[in-house]
Amino acid sequence: MSHVRVPSDAIDTHGLDERAATLACLAALVALRASPSSYRVCVDRALAAGASVDDVIAMLKVIAPSVGLARVVAAAPGLALALGYDIDSALETLDMPGRL
Repeated sequence: MSHVRVPSDAIDTHGLDERAATLACLAALVALRASPSSYRVCVDRALAAGASVDDVIAMLKVIAPSVGLARVVAAAPGLALALGYDIDSALETLDMPGRL
């Protein structure tokens, strides 16, 4: 996993709206196998710019053919944590008796 530094100041959007630019930044981080902490910074910016969880998922679907499904699957847990999804809690819920 590479450590990619996401600058703390606003990214130069080069004519893209902030939402599109932050989703593109996130796509680049996935392609580079960035650390989960890098995902968090970029996800926070994307959500602040109006992106939704569905937009992040759509971005993964769009880049999968280019970066490979294995890279997208590897990035998914880090992105889930950055989006505030508690993976451990979700897995524990699956293990509860009487639950289908």
